[in-house]
Formats: sequence, C-alpha cells, structure tokens
Amino acid sequence: MKKTNIIIGLLLISNLATIIYVLKGNRSFAYFAQYAEDREYNCFCDVGPNSDTVCIKRATAYNAVVEQCDADPFITADGSRIDKDKLEAGELRWIALSQDLVNDSYKARLHPGLFKGKFKFGDTLRVESKVHTSMNGLWVVRDVMNRRYRQSMDFLIPLRAKAILGRDFKVYKN
Repeated sequence: MKKTNIIIGLLLISNLATIIYVLKGNRSFAYFAQYAEDREYNCFCDVGPNSDTVCIKRATAYNAVVEQCDADPFITADGSRIDKDKLEAGELRWIALSQDLVNDSYKARLHPGLFKGKFKFGDTLRVESKVHTSMNGLWVVRDVMNRRYRQSMDFLIPLRAKAILGRDFKVYKN
C-alpha cells in the first residue's frame, strides 16, 4: 500500500513539474516529458518537434454507421462520400485523425485550439505498426474523431472486419 502511494505521489509531482515548465515556455522539458510518455506507450519512433512523424497514442477502427459517426455516416469531415461497395472490397484505405493532428484553417477558426496539426485532409500517410502489420501501408486522411481524443487515429473498416486497438503506431507523410 505504501509503495503504491509513493508511486502515485511521484507521478503527480512529475505531471505538475511538466505543467510548470510548459507554462514558463521551456519546451525542451515538455518535449522530454512527451518522449518519455511515448516510450511508456510502446511507441517505437524517435520524434523531434519539427518532424513530420507522429506517434499515435490510441489507434482504433470504426465503421460507417450512425452509432459510431453522425446522422450521415457515409459523408466524412472533408466532404468525401464513402462508397460502401469499395469499402467492403477493401479498396478504401481512409483514416480519421484526432482534431489536434489535422491542419484546417477554416475549422481552426470554428474550434479555437484545434485543427493546427501536421496533416491536412487528403494527405496520404504511411502507417507503421510492429504489432498490427495488416494495417501497415498508405492511408488517406478523410475524417476527424471526436474532440475528446488527442494523438489518436481511427481506421475506416468494413462491418465484417475485426476491430483493433493499439498504441504502437506511427504515421508520417508519404
């Protein structure tokens, strides 16, 4: 019990120190804290602040259904229409990124603090995972996730496909 309390206390102090350094503008310490967190999540990439590579902290899969999207699940955030037949045939390799990873000036005006990321709608990204190798390859950014997610991506998959959840993904511009 005492060991658990000590560990929790150390984690709280570490997080508080990171917040203080970020508020003071010392980005190098914040970068170090992010790097340590990425290692904790088994991210296998070395990412610098100016890199086009992003370590994904949460990767999931979604289907084009109302329960997982909105009232019109076959229209993505960039206005693209999902062709159900192509999706079922495996011809569409589209992903949704969290709003902090997408760069869109119009949406950034509507949602302050979001949509200032490294990737734009229509960008083709190379996705790599050591565990989920079937998802490796090129994917096109067509959609965004709910605003509660950060450094996350969602693979658009057919209804019959197996859902995944992982933390070992990295993405970069192709």
